[in-house]
Amino acid sequence: MSVLGGLLSLSVVQTAEAQEGVEVYLGAVAGVAVLSADATSGATANGDGFTFSHYAAKNGPALNLFAGAHLTDYVTVQANYRWNRNDFRSASASATSAVTVFDDDLGRSTQHAVVGDVLLYFRERSSRFRPYLSAGVGAVWVTSDPDQDNGASGSEGSSVSFADTIPVLRVAVGIDVEVGPRWLVRYSFSEGISPNPFSERLSPPGESGLMNFQNLVGLIYRF
Repeated sequence: MSVLGGLLSLSVVQTAEAQEGVEVYLGAVAGVAVLSADATSGATANGDGFTFSHYAAKNGPALNLFAGAHLTDYVTVQANYRWNRNDFRSASASATSAVTVFDDDLGRSTQHAVVGDVLLYFRERSSRFRPYLSAGVGAVWVTSDPDQDNGASGSEGSSVSFADTIPVLRVAVGIDVEVGPRWLVRYSFSEGISPNPFSERLSPPGESGLMNFQNLVGLIYRF
């Protein structure tokens, strides 16, 4: 009995060590990116009229490539490359008793982001369904140009032509579902919060930050 007990204890220890070992994975998810809008208004400088500005973006494609390491059953670190593209419209108006000026531009924006995340899982690594929360920080390179597909044109100094690198905070919820010995399906909903290069270029400038919401689904391969 003592020998059998020793073997069982050894088996339990080895199983626990295997579960606690670092496990590396690669993955890709794709879906839809939704950018927040902004608008502002006020009086003209001399107080004889009003100004107004606004921008709004259409839903666009999004992609997230990532590599991660499960440090324990419940804590994971992950490095991400994120891409999304969104068409948008920006407009501004200024009206006084003497003159009214209106500008309407169409643009296409692309974002390339590098983000480091920490994921907190709620179930053990051996579970088939593993929901998680995550948070991370990184940098986003935002570029924007006139949308030539819609016949828009603009100079390099226009509100639709710019390139900025900005910090980003990203939070997400999601779930990993095991579908094979080394394969999982991941669904995630994330929100990226950053300074707003679109609002900064409105006239008058907006005041809201930029929020990038992404609904993504794809595959993970565990090594």
